[in-house]
Amino acid sequence: MTGEKETLEKIREGNFSAFRELVDAHQQKLYDLALRMTGNPEDAADLAQTAFVRMYEKLSSYDPAYSFSN
Repeated sequence: MTGEKETLEKIREGNFSAFRELVDAHQQKLYDLALRMTGNPEDAADLAQTAFVRMYEKLSSYDPAYSFSN
């Protein structure tokens, strides 16, 4: 994976494959967290998907001075 900041910039420019790269890099960690929170695999998958959709919608307000993964 290219650097996270470069990937985020590509996504901002409309590169959907860069978004897929970001999802692939983070989806398991996010799903695992959601599963611990909910105890339900279906709810965890829904939460993870919602988080990525919201991230995509709000990417323009992301401050690259902070780590994305946090």
